[in-house]
Amino acid sequence: MVLLSLCFLCCKKVVNHSDTPSLLFEKGELTWVVDDGFDTALKPNYKVTLRFIDGDGDLGLKDSDSTPPYHREGEYYNNMIVRLFVKKEGKHTEIKDTKLSYSGRIPFVEKRHQQPSLSGTISYNIRLYALLGDTVMFKFQIIDRALHKSNWVDTDELVVRNTLQKTP
Repeated sequence: MVLLSLCFLCCKKVVNHSDTPSLLFEKGELTWVVDDGFDTALKPNYKVTLRFIDGDGDLGLKDSDSTPPYHREGEYYNNMIVRLFVKKEGKHTEIKDTKLSYSGRIPFVEKRHQQPSLSGTISYNIRLYALLGDTVMFKFQIIDRALHKSNWVDTDELVVRNTLQKTP
């Protein structure tokens, strides 16, 4: 009886998740940071925490991932896609400025277990100094190495002022 109980405690059931990543907005935290370099002035920063599950566990890119489809000029160079929306006249309007991109690359994640799926949290920092005075929100999507695209998630709406605050 004791041996049987230990077996149940030690054995984990393998959970099957979709190969398409799933994303959930957990929280956004407004802070002030000093950028690297010579400027010591405080700058507004939005730290976004996202939860993810990727069924085939192939999330993240290595620095060496620079050939198609992950090359710099390609659609899949960035695997963390971030879209900016500014509130104008009560509506959120996407800003599609090709010079200003908030998207980035999630580093390769080495799995530490035998299960095919990978889950965890991603913390992503966005510098907001170009947006002072605006009411903004962001949309996030992740893309795994097999080019499966997750669902889009929205952040909370926030007002970027000299004293940062979330809108109610």
